[in-house]
Amino acid sequence: MRGYPTNEEWNPSFKTIKPTFMKVDQDFMAQLIRTINWKFGTDVVVKKFRGKSIITSYPDMSRRKLSPKQIEVNQIMRDASRYAKNVIANEKYKAESQVRLDVPSNRLYHALVKEWFQVERGEKPDPYKGRYDGV
Repeated sequence: MRGYPTNEEWNPSFKTIKPTFMKVDQDFMAQLIRTINWKFGTDVVVKKFRGKSIITSYPDMSRRKLSPKQIEVNQIMRDASRYAKNVIANEKYKAESQVRLDVPSNRLYHALVKEWFQVERGEKPDPYKGRYDGV
């Protein structure tokens, strides 16, 4: 005896669905749903909302309207990502950037993206200006 009533004892008409491919304790499933967020394809999402786990349909983002500022920042981020990937792909520029930014290779991408944003805002001069060859 577990010390507390089962769902069937609380409500005799309650039927527990027991899948044949996997037997999972209901307490375990309840704890699992409380602690994680997941999605099932594009149909169902389990997420936390105000401290409780809820199951919802996948959000429809087709009518989402971006502000001009959001569109501008998204474009800058696309450019920054392209720039960082190109610098990392070029061994010469990669080594030079690591020394200039003083970061290890596993943090170089994020440092390059940050640098791109600083150049876009005018806070920092472009380090590759005048010697552009595919970066």
